Amino acid sequence: MSPRLADQLRSARQFSIVGREAEKQLFRSALIAPEPPFYLLCIHGPGGVGKSTLMRELSVIATELQVPQVYVDSRNLEPTPTSFYSALMEGVAVATPAEFEVRLANGERFVLLIDTSERLAPLERWLRDYFLPQLPARSLIVLAGRQPPSPEWRSDPGWRDLLHQISLRNLSTDESQL
Repeated sequence: MSPRLADQLRSARQFSIVGREAEKQLFRSALIAPEPPFYLLCIHGPGGVGKSTLMRELSVIATELQVPQVYVDSRNLEPTPTSFYSALMEGVAVATPAEFEVRLANGERFVLLIDTSERLAPLERWLRDYFLPQLPARSLIVLAGRQPPSPEWRSDPGWRDLLHQISLRNLSTDESQL
């Protein structure tokens, strides 16, 4: 099969990413660990700091490790369960939420990357209390947004122990000169 434009785009994007080695290594380690050290990775920081670029790189890492994943950019959907499910179903090429759940029922490792998560604030309780707990136990969820996880995530005894936070800041002087 001849190369596709998508291959060229992916290659160009990978070479444009600088820094964030510690964050990428943390994610890679969690994916290859028999028992992940966390199940929910919350990446937060100010606009323009590189959260979306890092999320695309985490998607590439999951692909390299052959871990099924879905990338959802919340800028492109309404904060409703129906819209969220539609984005997921499109990401795994299924037609219904039930098919999505069947697809994940095999218990394999699965990555759900949710970018611009602050746009889903109206869905936060639904995600935390209903949707995410239904995912297979070997799932790794990554939320990236401008705000740290709300107190409800951090005060819940269950989620508190499954959550890891990264406060993303500007690149170091050395990294920014590359």
